[in-house]
Amino acid sequence: MAGAYANTLAALTAQAIVPLLDAVAAGEGVRLLDVACGTGELAAVAHWRGARVTGVDLAGAMLGLARARLPEQVELRAGDAQALPFQDASFDAVTLAFVLGHLAEPEQGIREAERVLVPGGRVAFAWWRDFEHAAAFPLVFNALREHGQMDVPLPPGPPFERFGSRDECVRALADAGFAEPIVREHPLVWQVESGEALFDAFLHGTARTGGLLRAQEPAALTAMRVAVCESARAFKRNDHLELPMPIWIASARKP
Repeated sequence: MAGAYANTLAALTAQAIVPLLDAVAAGEGVRLLDVACGTGELAAVAHWRGARVTGVDLAGAMLGLARARLPEQVELRAGDAQALPFQDASFDAVTLAFVLGHLAEPEQGIREAERVLVPGGRVAFAWWRDFEHAAAFPLVFNALREHGQMDVPLPPGPPFERFGSRDECVRALADAGFAEPIVREHPLVWQVESGEALFDAFLHGTARTGGLLRAQEPAALTAMRVAVCESARAFKRNDHLELPMPIWIASARKP
C-alpha cells in the first residue's frame, strides 16, 4: 500500500503541507513532530524551512520510503499515534495530516499530541470535508453501497465523515484541552488520469476505504469499478479528471 499511496494520493495530500506547517508556525529551530508521517513529504518541507523534524509512523513500509528520501537530520521513529514514544513537552509543534479518521480512538491521538507539546505549542490536523463537498468519496462509496457490502470486518475507527464539519473539529480540539481553535477550509483539487486510476488509488493506496474494497467479491468489485468510471466522467477536463477535494486545517494552542 505504501508504494501505491506514494504514486497516487500523495500528490493530493501534499497540497495540505504548507497550510499545516503555517498553522503551527513551523520555521527555523521549531521542534516539530509529524504524526503518521507516511512517506515523508511534510517532513521534507518542514526540514527545508529550518524546523528540527521528527516523524513517527506505525507502518514500516512507509518509514522505509521516508528514510530513502529524507536527510539524516530528520529523525524517524516507529510508533502509534495513540501512544507516542516521546516524553511530555518534547515538541513545539505537532502535525497530524489525514490520520485522525483512521485511528481507533482519535480522541486519544489528539490527547497524545497535547501531551508531547510544550505549553504554548501548537497542533494542526487535516481532514476532508464531508461527502457533499469532497467529490471523490461519494463516487466510490455510492458504488460500494449499490454493488457491494458495507458490513465487512475492518479495524476499529470512527465514521469516515466524523471530522467533516467545522464544529466537530473545534469540539475535538477543545475536548483535548487546547485553546483558541482555528478551523479553515482549503480547496484542494485532485487531478487524476482516469476513472480507472481513481478507483485503483482507493483500492491499492488507502487503508480503511481500500480495506472495504478489497473485501468485496470479484464480480461486485468489477461492477463498482464500472460505476466509478461512469460517474467520474462528470469531472473530465481535457485529458484528465479534476475533482474538488476541500479539507479542513484545524489548529490550536496548548495553554
